[in-house]
Amino acid sequence: MALFRIVIPCIVLLFIACQPSAEKAIPSPRSGFALVYNEMDKSVLLFGGSDSTNTLLGDTWKWDIKSGWTQIEVKGPSPRADAQFSYDSIRDEVVIFGGRTSDGRTKETWVWDGNSWALADTTGPLERQLGAMAFDKSTNNVVLFGGSGQGRARLNDTWLWDGTTWTEMKPDSIPSARGAHLMAFNNNSGRVALIGGYSNIMESDHWEWDGSNWILIDDKSTPPRLHGSLAFNSELNALMIFGGFSAEQREQDVWIYDGNQWVDQSAPGPEVRAEHEGVYLPDVGFFSFGGIIGQDMATSERVKTNESWIFTNSTWTKVE
Repeated sequence: MALFRIVIPCIVLLFIACQPSAEKAIPSPRSGFALVYNEMDKSVLLFGGSDSTNTLLGDTWKWDIKSGWTQIEVKGPSPRADAQFSYDSIRDEVVIFGGRTSDGRTKETWVWDGNSWALADTTGPLERQLGAMAFDKSTNNVVLFGGSGQGRARLNDTWLWDGTTWTEMKPDSIPSARGAHLMAFNNNSGRVALIGGYSNIMESDHWEWDGSNWILIDDKSTPPRLHGSLAFNSELNALMIFGGFSAEQREQDVWIYDGNQWVDQSAPGPEVRAEHEGVYLPDVGFFSFGGIIGQDMATSERVKTNESWIFTNSTWTKVE
C-alpha cells in the first residue's frame, strides 16, 4: 500500500511535466499597424493593422523586455490599417489619426492614456491613410504631414495637434505631396525629420520641420524609401532607417544619418521587409516588429510576419 501511495503521485508529476507548455500570446502576422514607444510604462504599444488575409484588425498589445507581448482587452478604435500615429511625451498619450477602415478612410483622432482609448476629435484634417506623424519635442505638438486622401489623392498639408485641437499650418516651403513616407524627431537638430515616400516618383529626400517651415536637409545621400521605419537611435546618437521599399525592391538595410549625410550600416539579420514598424527603446535598442517579407509583389502572394527583432551594438537579435 505504501508503494502504491508513492507511485501514483510520481506518475501524476511525470504526466504534468510531459505536457507541452502553453504558447505565449503574440500578435498575429500583420502590416500597416501602429507601433510606438510608450514612455509611461517603458513599453511598446501596438494597435491594429491588417493580417495575412488582409482582414483589418482592432486589437491592442504591449511589449516590454521582461514580459514580452501581452494583449490588452479593451474597447477602442474600429479595426483599421495605415493610420498615422505618435507618442505625445508631454501629455503621456498615444495619438492615432485616420487610417483605412471598413467604411473607407477616416478622420478620427483617438488617444490612449495608458489604460483606455478615447475618441478625441472628428473635425480636424481631411480623412487619409499612409501619412506620417511625429511628436515635436521643441514645440510640444504632434506634427502630421501628407498621406493618401479620398480617391487616393496625395496630400502635402501640415497639421499640429496640441492635445485638444488640430491647427493647419501654411509653411512657405513644403515637401511634395506624398504618402508612405517616414517621420521621427531628430534629437540632434531639435526638429521633426521627414524621409522619402511616394509622390509621382519614389522620393529620396530628407526634410525637417522647424516649427513654421520645412527645410530641405539632404537630397543627395538619402536612400529612396517608402513603407520603412525611422527612429532616433540614442545608442548611435543618430536617425536610423530600417528596411522598406527602395527604388527596386523590399530591403533589410540600415541607414544612419551622421549629421552630414546618410551612411549604410547594414548588418546580417531580418529578412527583407516593408510595412513593418520600428521604435527605439532606451537600454534595449531599436525594436522592429511585423511587416511584409520577401519580394512577392502580388497581393495574393504577400507573406506577413510577426517576428520581433532588436538592433543594438550594430547587431540584430531575433526576439524569441
